[in-house]
Amino acid sequence: MPALPSRPTVLLVDDEPMIRELGRTILEQAGYAVVTADDGDTGVAAYEAHRPALVVMDVTMPRMSGREAFLRIRALDPAARVLLSTGYTTEDLASLSGPVGMLPKPYRPTDLLAAVHAALPGATP
Repeated sequence: MPALPSRPTVLLVDDEPMIRELGRTILEQAGYAVVTADDGDTGVAAYEAHRPALVVMDVTMPRMSGREAFLRIRALDPAARVLLSTGYTTEDLASLSGPVGMLPKPYRPTDLLAAVHAALPGATP
């Protein structure tokens, strides 16, 4: 029997439980495998454990900001694909090199899926 194609895994990092659960549901319904984390520190640990195809990460979080978590993930894997999400201005993120995109919050389900699809060209859930 041929192996089933694997689904791309998305790591969703956000300190707001409602955003995490909504994002998880939207992505899973679209066919992605989803791992969640509630702050930057656990996000970095989840990245190390799962090596997802994409990280969708809030910028403003307790314990470790999304900015710092992004830098740590990129130190672990310079090729890591990270989509940063924020409800604030993205001007202070201009100095970061390497994110595959910015996702303004609050986002609609279609915005999230479009951003994930754009960040993972050629990947089909």
